[in-house]
Amino acid sequence: MKTLENERMNLSLKIESHCVELGIKATCPYDLSNGSDVVRFAAYLPHFGSGRGLLINEVCEPDFATSEPHRLVAERENIPISFVNPLSIVNQREFIEALQDWGYFGDIVSAPSFMQMRGQGRIIEH
Repeated sequence: MKTLENERMNLSLKIESHCVELGIKATCPYDLSNGSDVVRFAAYLPHFGSGRGLLINEVCEPDFATSEPHRLVAERENIPISFVNPLSIVNQREFIEALQDWGYFGDIVSAPSFMQMRGQGRIIEH
């Protein structure tokens, strides 16, 4: 039986595997405190999404509902969150497309080869 925790762990493992292959820094899974509780995200990418990084969590069939506690913690920490269907990043090409959509905000010298600098310090695909 699929549970949200299993889906989150599967997504976390997929992201971690892709990041290792691509040489991208990531913390998978990633925990943030929500007062007395800990909210676990599938991943945190410190150099994508914004200058503060990007939190990633799962969204699953059949309703593709997002998690309000995850959204609230991300908002409180001022870190963007992306809710991802694990089936949308099965292969590396799909993951790279997601990274390009999120944008690279890390050190220009360390930018992945599939990203290109443009505009206000945001690196996008080439």
